[in-house]
Amino acid sequence: MLCYCSILFGCAGSYKAIKPEKIAFTKEEKGNETISLEYHYNALIETNNKKYYKKEIKNGIQLVAIKITNHTGSDLVYNKNFQLYTGETVLNILPKETVHAQLKQQSSLYLLYLLLTPMRLYSSTPTSGTAMMSNTKSFPIGLIIGPAIALGNLATASSANKKFKTDLDTFDLFNKVIKDGESVNALVGIKSTSFMPINIKFINKENSK
Repeated sequence: MLCYCSILFGCAGSYKAIKPEKIAFTKEEKGNETISLEYHYNALIETNNKKYYKKEIKNGIQLVAIKITNHTGSDLVYNKNFQLYTGETVLNILPKETVHAQLKQQSSLYLLYLLLTPMRLYSSTPTSGTAMMSNTKSFPIGLIIGPAIALGNLATASSANKKFKTDLDTFDLFNKVIKDGESVNALVGIKSTSFMPINIKFINKENSK
């Protein structure tokens, strides 16, 4: 039964922080002199966050690390002064809340390990006598391993999800002011399974001078 539950529910995974400042970025093909974009796909799998990477595949979402450098002479804000594109199409960047909800581990799922609670370990010892008899004893092992596995996985998943949310909050592109002369790292979730080149374009050049 333990093996069956392990296969069915799996084990919770930890979360390793993504550090965009240490990523080897790809520069956009046709850069701009006043604002530049660098990006990198596979941010989750390359930091060994396999649980979250599997959710990316399942939900058709990719978490992309990006770096924007501003040399326009004024501050910039995403969706006000510039947008990201794939070709001529505006990149559909998902809100961080949606990304977290779609990719996080389902902590409550691991409570199903409590189904192991009724499990008992049986042992028998032979007794003397003409008839082959034995004394059978049982130990409620499920009372130990059921709650231990359930709560252990619950704590691991909850902690990992919290760290993942911290990364999304820290590197949120929305409402982030990119000051002149500054480079900003961000993590953006996009509804896509392809690895299309990404580029950056001004919305209103007059507001960017």
